[in-house]
Amino acid sequence: ANKHYIMSHLQNDLKNWFEYDVKIENRQVQCYKLIATDSAKVKLISTGGKTGLETQSSFIGFRMVNSPLYVLLIHLNSGIGNHRDILTLNETGIKQNIDLDLGMDCPMDDFDQVKKRLNKNGLDIIKSTTEMKVLVISDPAITSTN
Repeated sequence: ANKHYIMSHLQNDLKNWFEYDVKIENRQVQCYKLIATDSAKVKLISTGGKTGLETQSSFIGFRMVNSPLYVLLIHLNSGIGNHRDILTLNETGIKQNIDLDLGMDCPMDDFDQVKKRLNKNGLDIIKSTTEMKVLVISDPAITSTN
């Protein structure tokens, strides 16, 4: 079965069983973009070694060695501060593994502290918007009355 076939059946099931309309739309959504200075793009490239990640706990400390940037994005998207519902996208242009040390005392649930530590390493998180495909589930009984 192909993707279109499966999606079509799921849409029909939601309509038939729950009377919901379902569709995928392109929408502008709020996001954060992780960006890097030109010097950081060079400085952060890993010097090698065993790939690894160190933390004190889920939300304290962050040090990664010879790891892909998406490891950092996973932690950022796990929720820092009150920004858990906003996706962080990689706009650094960095393709190689990196070495990054935010400090083993960095409170990863404190947006301002994480941003400050990222800045010291030539990285930044900026608020932005991007167009994304989103799943829209609507109740026809409600949407037809508005």
